[in-house]
Amino acid sequence: MIYKTLAPITLALVATAATAQEVIVPSGIDVQLYDVILEPATQTARFRFHAPDIGGENGVSFAQAVPDIQYLCDEIVVPGLAENGWMGGDVVISLSANKVAFGVAHPETIQYFQPFSIQAGACMWEDF
Repeated sequence: MIYKTLAPITLALVATAATAQEVIVPSGIDVQLYDVILEPATQTARFRFHAPDIGGENGVSFAQAVPDIQYLCDEIVVPGLAENGWMGGDVVISLSANKVAFGVAHPETIQYFQPFSIQAGACMWEDF
């Protein structure tokens, strides 16, 4: 597979989302966009967010993060992709307690992943 990180999309999303890559989500947890990976062969766009408040004993659970993940797709990802002309059909949003390299196992880091299909400009929740 060929992975392509596209800085212009990241910059456009940051400019529309908030200053300094911070994104305000419904739960109020700290979320920062730190990586965008486009996979033209599979028409998949991956948006990786640092969310240090997830997981752990007192952290935000996946169930609690669901509204935030949906918000990120609906309000940040879809508009950003549209502004940049990306025509891919799938999006994977990840929240990670630590910034980790893509594709590298990091078992001590809590990470939540959620795939979506984009249909008529809307994020549709999908299963892996």
